[in-house]
Amino acid sequence: MEISHKLLDEIEKVLAEVNNRNKSPELEELKHLALSLEDRLQRALAQIQHTSLKAEPILTQIDEKEANQLRDRLQSIGERWKEYENIIREKRLRLDERSADESELNNEVELLQFWCDETETECAIPISPLNLTMLKDLAGKLEERLNSYEAKRTSLQAIERLKDHLISAQLTDPTSKHRMRQAVSEIGKRVSSIRSLLHDRKSELNLAVNVAKNFQDDLNKLQKFCDRTEKAIQL
Repeated sequence: MEISHKLLDEIEKVLAEVNNRNKSPELEELKHLALSLEDRLQRALAQIQHTSLKAEPILTQIDEKEANQLRDRLQSIGERWKEYENIIREKRLRLDERSADESELNNEVELLQFWCDETETECAIPISPLNLTMLKDLAGKLEERLNSYEAKRTSLQAIERLKDHLISAQLTDPTSKHRMRQAVSEIGKRVSSIRSLLHDRKSELNLAVNVAKNFQDDLNKLQKFCDRTEKAIQL
């Protein structure tokens, strides 16, 4: 029974150390602590069960008062173990939720970064001012980007809400909070700048398309004039 108490005391000590820290550990350290606590919990359960089995024959050999005292001690140990199990389960649940939320945040930020990368690349594509087909094609792509911009803004707002939720969580450590604030701030600025970039480049392309069309029309007119002139000369 002393071994069971010792194992439970160790669990209590680890829980107290975590709760009394000035700042929450980083996610990986929390995962390691959770695994360590779960392992200690299972070892304590095995020891309690072993002790209970050993106590069964003893209970029939001692008087009722001593038997009741022994049962009370065993029950107290079991209740203490159950209390720690509930605490550790709750911490594991919160840890898993934080891990899932952080993964979602990182994934959403990466998706927005990828969209920004693609958009900036498309805006930087050099095209000959006489290539009407490519000018129209790129103008169409940028129009699609502009049409999807509000959806990206909505995604950014969801990211900001998730960031605020994680920052307010007690389990989130200061380093992770700073990293999240910085990442969300940077992608927010980038998404905002993309809109101006898209509008400016789209305006340039629209103008280039009109110039190319006019040039093509003039060229066609000139070609027709030349064709008519050649026919007239041949008469």
